[in-house]
Amino acid sequence: MHARFSIDLTRAVLAALMLTGLLALAACQTAAPETPEQQQQRRYQRFVDEFRQVLEQGVRSADLDGWSGGVSLRAVIDPLNRMVACSTEALPEYPLPRYPDNRLVAAAVERICWDSVFPRAEPQLFSGRPAANLEVVLPVVVTPPGRLPVEEQKIRETVREYKAQEQYFWRQLFAAETLDSLGSARIEGHANAQGQVQACQVRLSAIAARACDFKPDPERVQRLQERCTALDIRQMPGFFASETVGDRFLVELQYSPWRGGPKRP
Repeated sequence: MHARFSIDLTRAVLAALMLTGLLALAACQTAAPETPEQQQQRRYQRFVDEFRQVLEQGVRSADLDGWSGGVSLRAVIDPLNRMVACSTEALPEYPLPRYPDNRLVAAAVERICWDSVFPRAEPQLFSGRPAANLEVVLPVVVTPPGRLPVEEQKIRETVREYKAQEQYFWRQLFAAETLDSLGSARIEGHANAQGQVQACQVRLSAIAARACDFKPDPERVQRLQERCTALDIRQMPGFFASETVGDRFLVELQYSPWRGGPKRP
């Protein structure tokens, strides 16, 4: 009886060991190393996901309420990680005759594409000799938000007003600049009740995702501050000043050589 039990136990142990070995072998077979094509696809998908996050943030903060439409955005990035093209076309399920807002949506999405600072694409994503441009194609669908709670409406209005102030300072301070780097600008100052700027300080800093593309430029900072102190701030969206204390302003914006779209000669 004891011998029989010992044999059965031995067989059970051997069977378990064999099963473990087969499972380990199967795991080794399924964990084969990635092919170069798979690695490239994984890199590209990671970049597209990061690109989409920045794009969606720009769409959310844009003033698109009341519009309805859908477009496909095609962004083209060159091997130096410069945005060289932003174009759109209507999605098949959003034809222009049924969705006339698509013209407005297309222009807004293209503007967001040009004005945003997207993460750098890895050098390996630019293949070929010479290196080819990188394309990203993403759908953007806009629908009316419907009835929103009062607090959410106030938040959206505040965000839109801030974006309008950002655009104001971009046009007044940066439009005349020839930019050869990208970064973040912090513009802070105060004006009197007549809208005359009494003091203005501009600070330029790197954007974490594009730190290597930032260049300190004290002369540019000086020019920006001089333009800022010459502003009539009453033209800024949301300007409000009491007769006693005036108005303080603080705006941060991102700048790049391609912001605003292709420069006309």
